[in-house]
Amino acid sequence: MKIYCINLAKRGDRWDEFQRQSMPGEVVRVEAIDGTTVQVPPAWVTSKNLPAAWGAFLSHIRVLEMGLESGDSHFILAEDDVRCCPSFP
Repeated sequence: MKIYCINLAKRGDRWDEFQRQSMPGEVVRVEAIDGTTVQVPPAWVTSKNLPAAWGAFLSHIRVLEMGLESGDSHFILAEDDVRCCPSFP
């Protein structure tokens, strides 16, 4: 099963930490979309929704598209700060 991991290019430290974990499948790094570098819809920006959240939203959509296009029946979407318990999966 593929594990798509969202990771900002500037956060190599988090990618390194993620890779140190034992994962039950092929890990695919997906470069996160930095919300500060894309146009954020005005309706999105509130006190709770910041540009970083827009970038995260777009990154998650990207992974969902990749997973669906792969034809695999299952895949995991993870962010680079996820920590798996020893019994995972």
